[in-house]
Amino acid sequence: MPFRYGIATMTELPHVILALTFEIDGRTATGIAADHLPPKWFTKDPARAPLDEINDMVAVIRAAVNHAREVQAPTVFGFWREVYAAQVVWAERGNDGIKIPPLLAHFGTSLVERALIDAFGRARGVSFATGLRENIFGVDLGALRTELAGSAPRDWLPAQPATTLIARHTVGLGDALEDGDITPEERVDDGLPQALDACVRFYGLRHFKIKINGEAARDRDRLTRMAGIFARECAGRDWAFSLDGNESFREVGAFADYARGLMATPALSALWPRLWFIEQPWHRDVALSPAIGELVRAWPERPPIIIDESDGEWATTARATKTAKVFLKVWPMRVGWRSGAQPERRA
Repeated sequence: MPFRYGIATMTELPHVILALTFEIDGRTATGIAADHLPPKWFTKDPARAPLDEINDMVAVIRAAVNHAREVQAPTVFGFWREVYAAQVVWAERGNDGIKIPPLLAHFGTSLVERALIDAFGRARGVSFATGLRENIFGVDLGALRTELAGSAPRDWLPAQPATTLIARHTVGLGDALEDGDITPEERVDDGLPQALDACVRFYGLRHFKIKINGEAARDRDRLTRMAGIFARECAGRDWAFSLDGNESFREVGAFADYARGLMATPALSALWPRLWFIEQPWHRDVALSPAIGELVRAWPERPPIIIDESDGEWATTARATKTAKVFLKVWPMRVGWRSGAQPERRA
């Protein structure tokens, strides 16, 4: 099933599996990290060939691994910071003379970090959840945000980890909404649901991430159809959704006009009390600019908005909150946002 997101439609992609062996407390331990390599996400450059972007992702992973070979540190946190710092210098210098943007560069840092966390937990014989609460990783929150000095991860976590989760189903820009939308050549004959309405029924879905691309008429039509599907298929259930803007807007005010238009559409009025947030509507080139702060002050009835692709460095959240006061990556504890009101939230 092709998946359209942003400027790309994905039909296949490679995966990467990284196995790293560390010396921990005088003994070796191996940790695993894995991810997929999605073109047109880290850089959103329409001129770059997908294979070149995949090679870029492999290059940043290899660079981070090479930096890790030179690091010795007393804690997992300290090890991550040294790899991060080395990756910053390398990315500024560039791969073959081409500067690497932070979001892409620290994809490599992240894979090394994940493998190290896995290896350390295995070496100590504890789960990730226990490791966080006991802070065996040596996380120093104050080194990241001064206002967190003196606190530890356990202070920000529930006493026990969650035992269940709810899948948030992504509705791609090209996904069929109803069975009649599927052409014969696109139909997948594997016995599983394909169109959105069938997926909701089959899996009992109630949380959704809906892709939009900034084309008001097209987005309005698809959202109107989805509103009907949710009203029918989720009746009696507590359902909710987010919108993913995929960096569709390069002009700050254009998004505000677009969002106001959608929210003034009578056919969509039942949706907005169930909206969690809108994700990354602005292109990363403007998402943290002073113009965002100006817009925020002029648009008090805005929906909650989060950063995603702009979140390329560890200090980005501080920069975003200083710029705009709304770009906290927060999740509502319950559905209930409406125009002029903010949901109950937690960081």
